[in-house]
Amino acid sequence: MSSGNLVSDNILNSIVSARLKNETKKGFILDGYPRTMTQAEFLNNFFLDTASSLDCIFDIQINFEILKNRIIKRSSEEGREDDNINVIETRYNEYLNSTQKVSNFYMDNYSSIFYKIDGSLQIEEITSKIKDILKKS
Repeated sequence: MSSGNLVSDNILNSIVSARLKNETKKGFILDGYPRTMTQAEFLNNFFLDTASSLDCIFDIQINFEILKNRIIKRSSEEGREDDNINVIETRYNEYLNSTQKVSNFYMDNYSSIFYKIDGSLQIEEITSKIKDILKKS
């Protein structure tokens, strides 16, 4: 992870499914999962097996230069060693090669609950947009 690579699908699927078994009745938010098509397929099968479903899918989109600058700033403020330019580029390439396909899959197959959010907005604005969508759904 510190080099910017993803945790294996098997590990994440196991962690997420164990947690969701206890959360499906109360509700849950998945942040950063699924990131691969294998994870998306696992999650969809989990929902079929447990008669659960998603209410909303948020795709927070941001320009790479803005993202890079925010992460570098966070690194200097919080002293995070995993937020260096090499890791950022590795993560972004991983996004382009894997996660963007997942986003496109959900956008194409779950368009009625798929919402694009402008990630260049301030955190408070993004939070407000998400809360407004959740109130309507």
